[in-house]
Amino acid sequence: MRTDGDNSRFKVEQKAGQSIHIMSTNLKTEEATEIVNSEFVNDSQSRELELTFTSQNNKFEVSLSVSGSEELSDTSTFTADQKYVAFIPYSSEEKNKLGVFVMSNDQKIITDIKNDLDNITKYMEGDSDFYEQSIEVQ
Repeated sequence: MRTDGDNSRFKVEQKAGQSIHIMSTNLKTEEATEIVNSEFVNDSQSRELELTFTSQNNKFEVSLSVSGSEELSDTSTFTADQKYVAFIPYSSEEKNKLGVFVMSNDQKIITDIKNDLDNITKYMEGDSDFYEQSIEVQ
């Protein structure tokens, strides 16, 4: 993973015969939704994909693309009800979980969670929203 500004990029290996699905799980309701997938490419060969999470003000975008190609991609863009959005990556990728989109009207909550992601649960009762991003291979 590499981060530059408001972008976090991950390299994803797609093996022949597999498809990659990026899931977003609301941490309050545990409801999961597929955001993007690799079905835009033929799965008969292995390839490297790039997964990008971008956030700016109250918008965020998830994009899965073939590395080095602008045309072969699947992108979803969302606008949050809150004023601020940030993608906070986990320090290690565990069980294909990559990080959390935090949406809040309070910039301090986002800063506090960036500094102490392990204690995200203490913010669950508030008005902020939390969507965990993960990879499913099928």
